[in-house]
Amino acid sequence: MKRLTFVVLALVAVFTISCKKEKNMPKNDEYYLSAVKDNFAWNSPSFNGQSAASNMLAGAPFRNSYYLITPDNEILVVANVGEEHLSVYFTSVSPNSYQLNKSKTIFNITIGQDAVSANYVLDESKTNTANITNVNVAKKAINGNFVLNFKKANGFESYPATIAFTNGKFYLTTSSN
Repeated sequence: MKRLTFVVLALVAVFTISCKKEKNMPKNDEYYLSAVKDNFAWNSPSFNGQSAASNMLAGAPFRNSYYLITPDNEILVVANVGEEHLSVYFTSVSPNSYQLNKSKTIFNITIGQDAVSANYVLDESKTNTANITNVNVAKKAINGNFVLNFKKANGFESYPATIAFTNGKFYLTTSSN
């Protein structure tokens, strides 16, 4: 009987330990923007409504992403990875339906986070798509995807003439959350 009790307790312990979630597993409500930029991963996690400045002071790298609604009632998706900054504008075409505003969507490279060393605009000769696939009003969150091709408008010669973002996707909360 003692042996049977020991085996049952051992099995319960094994199942309990093996069913625990790993601490590094992402939560369903973690916000992010990710893409492949010129064949390399480009990931900008969100600070879930916290300001980038407060996270930088805490020693976090300068990576953040969020969205906001502009005074023109556009949705602006912002993503920063180090000295690289992506701004994607969406214009409302009907309730909960948005289209890419190609004339405002830009990519910048900076020095020291404030001095712009290269400006990129969308390359209209290539296909550029960006979609907001879901708006969750209760969570103040949006989902979407994108493929964006930029060409250098101005900047240092050492920067590439073109930059391509593929496999882009995001799940973001508003910056004022």
